[in-house]
Amino acid sequence: MLMDNLSKFAIKNSALSFIAGDAIGLPFEFETKEEIDGKIFDFIGFGTYNQPVGTWSDDTSMTLCTMKSIIDKKEISIKNISDLFLKWSDEDYLTATDECFDVGLTTSKALTRYACGIIPSGINDFQSNGNGSLMRILPISLYCYYKNITISETFKIIKEVSSITHAHPISILGCFLYTNVIFNILDKKDKYNCLDFNFIEYIPNDYANYIDDYEKIINNLFLDKKYEDLSSSGYVVDTLEVVLWNFYNNNNVEDCILKTANLGGDTDTNAAIAGSLSGLYYGLKEQAINKEWQNKVLKLNLILELIDKFIVELSN
Repeated sequence: MLMDNLSKFAIKNSALSFIAGDAIGLPFEFETKEEIDGKIFDFIGFGTYNQPVGTWSDDTSMTLCTMKSIIDKKEISIKNISDLFLKWSDEDYLTATDECFDVGLTTSKALTRYACGIIPSGINDFQSNGNGSLMRILPISLYCYYKNITISETFKIIKEVSSITHAHPISILGCFLYTNVIFNILDKKDKYNCLDFNFIEYIPNDYANYIDDYEKIINNLFLDKKYEDLSSSGYVVDTLEVVLWNFYNNNNVEDCILKTANLGGDTDTNAAIAGSLSGLYYGLKEQAINKEWQNKVLKLNLILELIDKFIVELSN
């Protein structure tokens, strides 16, 4: 797939919007909507993890690790991505403050298994369906689109990448449905048609029993919900619903991120993923994320260098 300059701009905008959402939401992680009471309006810092303004979390670290692997290996290498995840968790690699301070329980278990030589390492029980693979799948979605990977093969790749940590079908399907939306955005569909889940016909038969978990999303029934009724938990189905609702109902990146974060709960991950979709969609309309926000992100030069190299690799 050829990539024009506008697409390159949109990809960078998506990645930066993702990271901004992560950093804006991080100080309020685990607070309820009532506790936050609409007070998230900018980069604030400290809070839950007592980290300085502009700090990003595991969401961004694992996304950058995935980008770095694709840059270095020029393909999807499950082993190399897994190695970089382990380097992040054990050696503070690609962290905002040179400290790995936030690792999800399922991710921690899976990487411990990987370090012990247990492969595949992903956790496959129903209780391990947090959003820990959805939050890092953006580079894979972009890779599959621009490398003209078939939809069936895209599913296989997403399954393998998700299963480094999250191997349950519900987690894998969440990543696949998100990727469907990414493809639709890059195909320059209007916002409503971006929520056309035409990929479901490519889902293998042995996953059919789990599609019902996403019925409200696939049929766009979630759009009938009121903002205050959205669930902002870390459950992957809830996250995808919250992200898509805010993507659809907000008209710029900043509002999308802030409205998502102000729902409370898993504020950093939900706001990051919402930012990735909104950033991509509005990037294709030549609308850049707030420059002041960008400049508050820690290690911005490192991030920009990685994003630029990633885009070059997608273009080759």
